[in-house]
Amino acid sequence: MINRIKSKIINQKLHFPKNFLWGTSTSAYQTEGNNFYSNWFGWEKTCPEQEKCNSSCNHYQLFEEDIQLAKNILHNNAHRLSLEWSRLEPKIGEYCQQEVTHYRTVLKSLKDKGLKTFVTLHHFTSPQWFYELGDFTKRQNLIYFEKYVRFCAEQFGDLTDFWITINEPNVYVFFSYILAIFPPRQKNWLKAIKMFLNLTKAHRSAYQILHQKNPRVQVGTCLDYVAYQPKTNNPVDKILTTFFSFIGNDLFTLLTSKYHDFIGVNYYFRQIVSRKDILHATTESELNAKILGEEGQAGSSIYPEGIYPILLNLAQKYHLPIYITENGVAGADDKRKKFIQEHLVWIHKAIEKGANIHGYFYWSLMDNFEWAFGFKPRFGLFEVNYLTFQRIPRPSAYFYGHICKNNCLTI
Repeated sequence: MINRIKSKIINQKLHFPKNFLWGTSTSAYQTEGNNFYSNWFGWEKTCPEQEKCNSSCNHYQLFEEDIQLAKNILHNNAHRLSLEWSRLEPKIGEYCQQEVTHYRTVLKSLKDKGLKTFVTLHHFTSPQWFYELGDFTKRQNLIYFEKYVRFCAEQFGDLTDFWITINEPNVYVFFSYILAIFPPRQKNWLKAIKMFLNLTKAHRSAYQILHQKNPRVQVGTCLDYVAYQPKTNNPVDKILTTFFSFIGNDLFTLLTSKYHDFIGVNYYFRQIVSRKDILHATTESELNAKILGEEGQAGSSIYPEGIYPILLNLAQKYHLPIYITENGVAGADDKRKKFIQEHLVWIHKAIEKGANIHGYFYWSLMDNFEWAFGFKPRFGLFEVNYLTFQRIPRPSAYFYGHICKNNCLTI
């Protein structure tokens, strides 16, 4: 089926729906730099082998320049960013008005330039004090997250069009307590299960709080969706594929199904599932290869057509607006043009099949700090010189900007 569709999608102009949102995604810790009160900053100091974020892209100081790039070169009409909880509440119960003013200035700049704002409340980082209390592994800690959500609703609600409560809760759990490459780097299945269930409750609570403040606001979350495929036709491989797809792609949304106004899809690569090497692709080296878009044992992890069945499945199950909130490829060589083009072809095909897709956000606006992988992965449409903080547009920036300006992809 996919091959037949693929043969037809050449030499066409693919027009996207009216008022389609085009943007890029960023996160605070990865771009701002010097988030001294974050658990990631504290953990980096205790982990000698971990590359340090330090000043990162200095986005905290240069946000106005970066917004201008998104508006003037990329012709974006939307932008996704996150608030750094540890800046806003560096000590338990003590909120920093200076940081409130800063984020209001950022959001107002976006709104003044006509960009819709997608604001993420938690993007992998917590205040150090919250982390020391046990983070999301303890149910009693959710009250602190709820207070933070309520504070953000009051301070930034008038400048926020869409709230994303928690970024990739499935990845957050897996990387922290299964693969153990995020702090605290512990392999602990019991804590993983507790954290996962607590994150579902945290999302439900945040959804209710944000709607109490503004009943018309759009609230959702975004998951990292993977195109799982069996390595062989063996029934065991097929069953394992179904199982991993359910746990990774479906379970969180299923447990929170009444608490979404939209579905956020982060899509990067596929995962080949085999009973013979079931743990192979969960190694850090294999994951690093996937992030860099390199060839693996089963071929390239970059698999644009994999997003098509994911989008159709979500459309059929939930009947909600869908936004692709992250989609990107790393590499100093600029393979982003082909990556963007091929994924948009399949996204457009899903729209033609009835999927209610309202927007696309490339990850990322600029090169940034990619967590345990440091600064090596370069996802940005804009290259960052980490010594001078100069932003240099890659050819793909102009390519993407042309698509956004015309609301159309020519293939």
